[in-house]
Amino acid sequence: MRRITSSWSSSDIAWSDQPSTTATGAVTNTAAKGYSSDCPAGTMNLDIDAIVKAWAGGSSTYGLRIAGASETDSYTWRRFRSANYVSGDGSTEPHLTVAYNP
Repeated sequence: MRRITSSWSSSDIAWSDQPSTTATGAVTNTAAKGYSSDCPAGTMNLDIDAIVKAWAGGSSTYGLRIAGASETDSYTWRRFRSANYVSGDGSTEPHLTVAYNP
């Protein structure tokens, strides 16, 4: 997961035309989930403290980019739920939890 550093529009996004990102504060999670019954689906947690601190420090907030650890290795693909997916119990909807000390 990387912090997006430029404005973007969902109607303009294409594989060959993605918003710019920064590796500063980037987080990688290589957990294997959902391959088989021996490797069941599950949730992934990403500690993006450095990204949130950058936002709190005044960096532009254009969003987050989630990508596979390798965009060329077919064994590292991931599927994530969209914000409009509703499980009914809140267990699988994507969300950002921020704990802060005012």
